[in-house]
Amino acid sequence: MGHFHIISPGGERYEYQRVSVTATDDSMRFSVDGEWANRPESIAGIGCDGWTDTSSAQLCVLETWLANESGQPRTVTIDRTDKYWTAGQPYAVHGGQFYERTQTTHRASETVPEGQVRVTLTPHSAMQTLDAIAVPIERAPPELARVIQRDSFTTDHYVHGAEIDTDLPSVSADEYDDGGMIVETDDGFAVVTTSYSPGKPVIQFVASVLQWLLELGLVAAGGHRYLTHL
Repeated sequence: MGHFHIISPGGERYEYQRVSVTATDDSMRFSVDGEWANRPESIAGIGCDGWTDTSSAQLCVLETWLANESGQPRTVTIDRTDKYWTAGQPYAVHGGQFYERTQTTHRASETVPEGQVRVTLTPHSAMQTLDAIAVPIERAPPELARVIQRDSFTTDHYVHGAEIDTDLPSVSADEYDDGGMIVETDDGFAVVTTSYSPGKPVIQFVASVLQWLLELGLVAAGGHRYLTHL
């Protein structure tokens, strides 16, 4: 289980903010204290959103073409170059429309050639998509749940499940897939946005020197008291 840490002077800063998420039939809306807020750069579970995204560019281009075709549902068969390429993003958004993304391989259906995958897009409303991708707060990463309960927090590390901002240092693949996790709470839906500030080495160095001098002074004072009591 992760823990919050005290910010060291000059160190990296990650500022987190709880953002409320609501949905109409055609869009998701984000707000803080009732005021409009920017959309997070990442939303876990939704691919081809144009921000930080783990869906392949090839898949997004083909799905965009597919979304412009007529008929329901819409299906295309493409080469399967990476067996995990849609695992973390069961939904996609194209032209403002949300779609459930399902895939069928040769193992599931002999009508799909080996080495290929059939991608099917089924239109969903924003509310249907929100309901499907939201994680109950009891199942959210513990640190992320605590940020949501506090509304905002600043710490010295990335909190798993928060927005993956393009300015962040590299994060692991599993953290990337979960970036911008939407969490269902007792009073609605929420996502945690991230604002990252890199550390300042000079300030860190000065702070460490001052800390060392303080500790040295405490040791010297303790030694002096010990000697005077001999």
